[in-house]
Amino acid sequence: MKRFAPVCNEGSTAGNALTAGEVLQDNELLNSINGRFQMGFFNTTGSNNRYLGIWINDLYRTVVWVANGDHPIINGTGMLYLSPDGTLFLRNSISQDVWSTGSQFSRGDPQACLMDSGHLVVNDTKTGKVLWQSSYQLSDTLLPHTPLGYMKLLDSMLEIQLSSWNITDVDPFPGQYFRKLDPFRRYELVTFRGSDVIYRTGPWDGNRWNGFPEMTQDLVRFVVSASESGAYYWYEPLDPSVLWRLVLKSNGTTYRYYKNDSGWVEYWKAPDESTPSYAACGPYGIYSDGSCKCCVEDLFHPKNGKDWKNRIFSGGCQRNVPLNDTDQGFVTGQIDEK
Repeated sequence: MKRFAPVCNEGSTAGNALTAGEVLQDNELLNSINGRFQMGFFNTTGSNNRYLGIWINDLYRTVVWVANGDHPIINGTGMLYLSPDGTLFLRNSISQDVWSTGSQFSRGDPQACLMDSGHLVVNDTKTGKVLWQSSYQLSDTLLPHTPLGYMKLLDSMLEIQLSSWNITDVDPFPGQYFRKLDPFRRYELVTFRGSDVIYRTGPWDGNRWNGFPEMTQDLVRFVVSASESGAYYWYEPLDPSVLWRLVLKSNGTTYRYYKNDSGWVEYWKAPDESTPSYAACGPYGIYSDGSCKCCVEDLFHPKNGKDWKNRIFSGGCQRNVPLNDTDQGFVTGQIDEK
């Protein structure tokens, strides 16, 4: 499995890094060495709430990560402090902690830097150990070479997933939707609203998701890497000079964009207007040519014919002739394990 362990201290400069005891003030910025990304404090249109975030360094200042979406700094300024043990603390104007990375216990000299990948990384400069990275606590955006997946730990599971904003571009409080590589559906990207599935890509076939035939690899290479301990999905632009981003919007739709001289261009979205909602055709129903039908029309019929005439398909289909308990090799009742 590919390792996602960036080393922070190689090539670091005063403009892209904090060392132990240093503070990033509300009016200051960290800049990635390649100049593509900046980190600092911002507020959204029509709001005085302050957020610590990372954005693309261009005319649009497109935000790709937010630290404190659920704990904004209200009517004041903020500062980011790196402690000697490697913990980042986000504090308001009266020095109250509103967010932190949690204790990291650095044994050397910790450093926090903004990487060329667009992620904030804290590492121990003596051992090289990565103590924390923003790519393990994503917001609504997946940047290239960033893992989306899960890893089994000793007594828990680390899941890296996208979480929509409450209102895209307006309110970064975590919204209703999240998107992840589901450990219970083998190598399949799933979008949830709470606990309800609203969209699935279908399983990975080694080249693409089999439920997403329009997905091509002409501009972007898609990768799924798996082992007994977990699985990750990420993508790689074939032209590294082109900037891409994948965004889970507040309506549950995932968009992939690339940037050219005119701005951001929509490459695809899923689900789109032609895609039915998840399980829209109900039990034994399938979606075809803009409508629903029973999976085998000689054996099944709509459970509620009136609803189907009104294009209400959620009730699904039922068999023309009910199965007996032992028909076709199916047995109901308890299994006696010997």
